Amino acid sequence: RADSGYVKRHKYFLKYSSIGSFFFAWMLLGADNSTASYSSDAKEVFVEARHEEETGNYSEALSLYRKCLEDEDLQDAAIVRIAVIYVRDNKLDEAREELEDFLKETNPFSLDARLALAEVLQKQGDPAAGLREIGILERLRSNYLPAKERKGFLYFDLKQYDVALEFLSQYLKGQPSSYQAHLLRAQTYLKLEKISHAVAELKRLHDETPQSL
Repeated sequence: RADSGYVKRHKYFLKYSSIGSFFFAWMLLGADNSTASYSSDAKEVFVEARHEEETGNYSEALSLYRKCLEDEDLQDAAIVRIAVIYVRDNKLDEAREELEDFLKETNPFSLDARLALAEVLQKQGDPAAGLREIGILERLRSNYLPAKERKGFLYFDLKQYDVALEFLSQYLKGQPSSYQAHLLRAQTYLKLEKISHAVAELKRLHDETPQSL
């Protein structure tokens, strides 16, 4: 039977599981077979939520993401997307509350939620609190590469530019194509009055992504 909604959901399922989100595809591959039937439904709900988010239907996206919080394989990705929607709408208090409640009541070991909370705290103007969250994260997993990038941003906001530069450089060794990290490193060089280094960083960005500068 032709069902346009069914076809639409599966079209976006294929899009995100194959070429869309690497993180989401990784979660698909790592799903527990013992919950395959339920997880399969949850994944389709997650993909539908992504579609609603992309088309600007944030209320429906939030509702669908909340359903995914009940699935262990998808809950980390879902809570981060919930936070992203609130941040996009400049509702930082709501984003913080969602993440803190999730970490307290659902999964205190979630690296993604902890990292997202650190970023929200930074956006709220409290980089020191963000660093405390990163400290908790690094006790759960040392040498976690995304944490090094966030520490670069947090120390930059704290005007500790030498330390920010150190963490940004560590991050870029593992992720050399990160535009945002390169841009912040250029700004950090300027703060440290290392003009030639800043110019070289900006030239590299211009050569690699001229449309972004």
